[in-house]
Amino acid sequence: ASKKRGGEDLVPAAMVLVSPWVDLDVFNTTPEPKSLSANAEIDYVSPRVLAFVAESYAGLVNLTDPTVSPTHLNLKGLPPTFLSVGQCEILRDQAVAFSEKLQAAGTIVEMDEAEDMPHCFQLFAGLHPACQAGILRIAAFGRRMAPGQLRISIGANEADAWEGAQQGDL
Repeated sequence: ASKKRGGEDLVPAAMVLVSPWVDLDVFNTTPEPKSLSANAEIDYVSPRVLAFVAESYAGLVNLTDPTVSPTHLNLKGLPPTFLSVGQCEILRDQAVAFSEKLQAAGTIVEMDEAEDMPHCFQLFAGLHPACQAGILRIAAFGRRMAPGQLRISIGANEADAWEGAQQGDL
């Protein structure tokens, strides 16, 4: 989350993590996260696909290497973080554990666990109001973390959802 420019660390004002997959070695975690098996029949992402993608993405890098599994990084000094996860996704437990790890490292975390939602539920914003509301909650966080830097344009149909997101009702 930080980069060097001119010898100085540049840290973003905030981070937004949407259904993060932060430990590619998820199948060797002890105990196995309950959501991995409990939500396998619900979520559109399957454990089989996860295993294939993890190996393909990591290549020759060990799945526990922090360059591919950020849960193994030193998390101190990270900016405020909005972490959004669907209650019905197979990576739910991993996201919750990462949120706790961030908090233990001193990061301010706003956890958004959407009821009855799968992995990256915001992708379905055009199909369901609860998915659209997830995007609006992310936008509200962004506005709080970087006031004046983010403009949101919404149509008349979204006004009620936006008002709920502003009040924390969603």
